[in-house]
Amino acid sequence: MKGQAAYEFLATYVWALLLILATLGALLYLGITQPERFVPNTCDVGLEFACEDFQIVSGTPGSFDAVIRNNLGFSADTQVFAESPRTKEQIPCGAIITMHSGEKLEFSCAFTTTDFILDQREEIRLQVIYTKTGGTRKHTIVGSAKGVTQ
Repeated sequence: MKGQAAYEFLATYVWALLLILATLGALLYLGITQPERFVPNTCDVGLEFACEDFQIVSGTPGSFDAVIRNNLGFSADTQVFAESPRTKEQIPCGAIITMHSGEKLEFSCAFTTTDFILDQREEIRLQVIYTKTGGTRKHTIVGSAKGVTQ
């Protein structure tokens, strides 16, 4: 009698178990379990500078391109540095440039030892160092850009 009850239980509920396993398999196949794919790309360098646009370029080595706008309200001598938290490589993104109030700066940072894989989510730490034009006091702003490599 116990064997028959066990058989009936399995025959009745094994279909539900198979349906649940098939659903989980389909969800895993479609990538639903990777929520980072649905997180938007973000770029933040504080209120002093606005990050207008950016792109993390895949490759061996990879690069980072961005456009920032001066929101300081005055002209400033500006230099940008980028760092990959994964490899700790920090590089300058060009020379010191005078940015007037409201002016946009487009720059590119070519890493030398950091590789970025296509469609992988990466983070770039940014450091904007500026001095008011004609001044001597340096200010440092720390920000970051997070996004999927292209």
